[in-house]
Amino acid sequence: MKNKLRCLGLFVFILALSLTACGSARTLADSSVGTKETFPPTSVTSQREEPSTPKEAETIVSSLDFTVQELKGINEFLSRSNNRIPGMFLMCNYDKPENIDYNKVFYNGTSSTGVPGPEETVTQEEKEAVAKAIGKEGYLELGLPVQKRPKAKVEALIKQYTGLSDQAIAGIEFAFPYVAEFDAYYSFYGDGEPISPKVKTAIWLDEAHTRAQVEWEDSQRAFSGTAVMEKSSEGWHFVSNLLNP
Repeated sequence: MKNKLRCLGLFVFILALSLTACGSARTLADSSVGTKETFPPTSVTSQREEPSTPKEAETIVSSLDFTVQELKGINEFLSRSNNRIPGMFLMCNYDKPENIDYNKVFYNGTSSTGVPGPEETVTQEEKEAVAKAIGKEGYLELGLPVQKRPKAKVEALIKQYTGLSDQAIAGIEFAFPYVAEFDAYYSFYGDGEPISPKVKTAIWLDEAHTRAQVEWEDSQRAFSGTAVMEKSSEGWHFVSNLLNP
């Protein structure tokens, strides 16, 4: 009987010890949950977007180039065979219309046709009167042709091809002798300043297609340059021109 009691006591002791150990383990586990170190989610750094060539920008740049039809139109505008005056605005350097050398533009007169010649119609009587007025009667004996530039026509052409105001045009001075009797500028000589510009390339400088940069070359005098031109109701205005050296 004593042995049974002793065994029972030992079993109770072992059972109590086991329960105590389990409770301690559970307490330790619970405490570790509260103190467990946590880490923020791993951040994913987005790749920097490489600057790609936007298709829209390519389209805009491409659209700034002149079309075949536009090139044809501006070449016709500058063609000496159609109208001699426009091409003459490419004879000198200038950064704005006020600085154009209009003595070169109207060197051969104001006739708008290149064939057969640039001279305005001048009667023999007028020619003799002009030669006398400017003290060049000797030119009559040499048989030199006369270049007539009616003042009103000169001013109208300047306004047509530059858009300058009447006030600005009135301030332009010419080297050609002026004869009040005929209200015109005159000169006598037999040579000319032919220029036959042809556009090599042209691009629009704005999306509205009103201002253009034009690279041109001339087959007559081996001139070439870059002009800025602005579309107008009359055709084109000349804004600037830079001759190549």
